[in-house]
Amino acid sequence: VGLKQSHQHAEVTLPIGKKKTVPLEMQFTGQLPDGLVQISSAVHPETITIIGKPDLIDSISSIKLATISLDNIIQTSKINTKFLLPDGIGFLDQIENNAVVTIQVKEQSIYDYNLDLLKSLPTIINQNEEYDYEIMDLDIKVKVKSIAEDLLKISPSDVSVKINMQGY
Repeated sequence: VGLKQSHQHAEVTLPIGKKKTVPLEMQFTGQLPDGLVQISSAVHPETITIIGKPDLIDSISSIKLATISLDNIIQTSKINTKFLLPDGIGFLDQIENNAVVTIQVKEQSIYDYNLDLLKSLPTIINQNEEYDYEIMDLDIKVKVKSIAEDLLKISPSDVSVKINMQGY
């Protein structure tokens, strides 16, 4: 039939042990540069199937990824990071020994709100009864720092003033 035998023997290695599917755990260090905020982070794949001696497998609830430094991230980024597998543990998935972590970053903006204290009286807490307090300026400027989409949702009526007089 036109078939030709090319190998007479095959050697197959099968791992022996217990297997378990566990989540991958992201680890971060440092902080984003000023003016940036981390919106979200995700890992792909989210889980891997590990194999090893039953007592080792039973003690594992997740596999950590190598630590990612946030210090130099200035935009949304995808970062390949290695699995940190304990000694004696392997993985069965048909993937490289790494995961892709997506870190979504957005720039923060600052918006000034001018508040009229006649319309929204401030709350004064920890007021010392020995003293009288008087608000000298009824217009106050409040700076709010957030991502642009969130700032658009805020109006001056959403902002209230609380004055803590502790120690005064």
